[in-house]
Amino acid sequence: MALSRITANSIADGTVVAADIADGSITTAKINFAIANATTATTFTANQTFTVANVTNQLISSGAAYQNIVRLTDDATITPNLAQTNNFVVTLGGNRIMANATSITAGQSGVIFVQQDETGSRTLAFGTGWRFPGNTAPTLTTTANAVDMIVYTAWTSSNLAAQAVLNVS
Repeated sequence: MALSRITANSIADGTVVAADIADGSITTAKINFAIANATTATTFTANQTFTVANVTNQLISSGAAYQNIVRLTDDATITPNLAQTNNFVVTLGGNRIMANATSITAGQSGVIFVQQDETGSRTLAFGTGWRFPGNTAPTLTTTANAVDMIVYTAWTSSNLAAQAVLNVS
């Protein structure tokens, strides 16, 4: 099926379907243009996965909206890549450093769940881009298998305002 113009109505009434996108009949650029120029709201009634760059108004969900929790690799230095997701989990197998995150977008926020392994007593230091209240990094819960949360919001492309929520396990 070929369309010369994609509109909000063609998406809403089912004229444009996922199969069209999958087989290349409709490009992401055309969809982005259609959504950016739509004058009416578009309602998706089934689970949809799509990427829209630079949403300038609002993206509203009346159901659950979420991002996957990505497991970070436990290593001497752990570096979250914020282009992957906003939410992460890591199990510490030794004393570690949480390096400055990469691919930060100002306004981005999320959480990193930090779990102790079955031994516990693991420490976590933070890179200079992590900004905690009082300019003091938290001391994590060291009990075996304990889980702490590091909640963050990026206010620049290199600084994350962060707060620890300790012992959520």
